[in-house]
Amino acid sequence: GISKGLILHIKDIKSILEGKGSLNIVGKDIVIDLPFSILDKSLLKEDSEIIIEVKLSENTDILNNLKAINKVFEFNIFIKNGEELTEVHEFTKGKVSITLILEDKDLEGLNKAKLSVFYYNEEKGSYVPIKTVIKGNKVTFKTDHFSKFIIGEKSKDNNFMVNKSNQWII
Repeated sequence: GISKGLILHIKDIKSILEGKGSLNIVGKDIVIDLPFSILDKSLLKEDSEIIIEVKLSENTDILNNLKAINKVFEFNIFIKNGEELTEVHEFTKGKVSITLILEDKDLEGLNKAKLSVFYYNEEKGSYVPIKTVIKGNKVTFKTDHFSKFIIGEKSKDNNFMVNKSNQWII
């Protein structure tokens, strides 16, 4: 599971340099489909290593007072050339599909029909909704960049996140 997080090191990048395929990562409570097209091939050398990191944190400040699941999901991709580490923020082409499998206790007190994934814009301190598909306890979304994501209730017009006093925050 990703109770604390997950780090993957991909050393066979030949297929990524050549290929049009995708990398499928399947865990107990997470599925990530990562098309090779998202990576800027100019950053890759033959002995490059790709590092994918998933961090999970609870009770963080960005969740304060939100009608949200008490988890922040943070995704990072790094390309390692020798000792040099380059973080990939924006994807070149295509989107990564992520499915999070939640436990019933994660969803307690929340209205499933109103849930959405939001990415947290650290510069602005704001929450941006992402198109989300929810089936049972599976929450699926696609993103063109990696950052911190949270799952919370959205308001009727979809651009706001609801906090516990039912006010909307941008």
